[in-house]
Amino acid sequence: MPLRLNVSALVLASAGALLAAALFFGGGSDDADVLPVALASLFLAGAAVVAMLSGLLPRPRLDGTGLAFLGLLGGFAVWSGLSVWWSIAPDLSWNLFNRELAYVAFAVAGLYVGAVVPGSLRAVATGLPVALGAVIAWALLGKVFPSLVAEGGHVARLRSPVGYWNALALLGAVAVVLGLWLATDAGRSRAARVASAVLVYGAIVAVVLTYSRSGIALMALAALAWVVVGRAAFETLAVLALAAAAAAPVLVYAFLSPGITDDGQAYSVRVHDGALFAPVVLAAAGCGSDATTRSDA
Repeated sequence: MPLRLNVSALVLASAGALLAAALFFGGGSDDADVLPVALASLFLAGAAVVAMLSGLLPRPRLDGTGLAFLGLLGGFAVWSGLSVWWSIAPDLSWNLFNRELAYVAFAVAGLYVGAVVPGSLRAVATGLPVALGAVIAWALLGKVFPSLVAEGGHVARLRSPVGYWNALALLGAVAVVLGLWLATDAGRSRAARVASAVLVYGAIVAVVLTYSRSGIALMALAALAWVVVGRAAFETLAVLALAAAAAAPVLVYAFLSPGITDDGQAYSVRVHDGALFAPVVLAAAGCGSDATTRSDA
């Protein structure tokens, strides 16, 4: 039993570190920056497979949906690799193949987290929102302190720490759905539900400030889909409405402030508007938290 617990902790810690590295140091669409994370993911997945074959880890159990997902993902990666032979830009096709191998490795690592870690669903449901919340907080902090972000005084679109605004918007859309789920989960503490509602609020602000039209549309569709398929439609709508209401004044201030949303502004303008942006964000978060607490009482 002690060995199993140690192995579980090691697998969970390794997967968590890999996730954090991908979120904060993945480099977005930059193939050079993603290489270390890709190699680490391949190493972790390979080590897990070797450990399974050696009898140190249990074999993951997959249902039909899981097998279909893994098969389609792996098949897509193989097809991308084969496309190097006829591609007009084989170097770019090869880079895409390497990236997709990392996706497969991440999926395999996730399988072993599910197979080895007791209560893996709850662990992921807790750890992933925390990681996404940290990403969103860092992204918004880049508006308060422009020096934290490369070209923070010149480019307005929110993109740090992921490095690519569309990728950040995608993560924000995922955070909205996770936040709505956890905020309406009666089995969690009130503090956890309120924190999840704040995550929804922060994600809405961050996604809009990426200026990613596809990301904004995806966030709206994902939230609507969760309202439809979730088990607590009324509560989900209430949380979504409170989060959107809290985000509205923040976004109004942001779009009225050249230092927050306009490109090519002087660094001093960014710093000035960012210093005022921080209390607006915090005040809206506080009001939203209070409203959520009252509605949950």
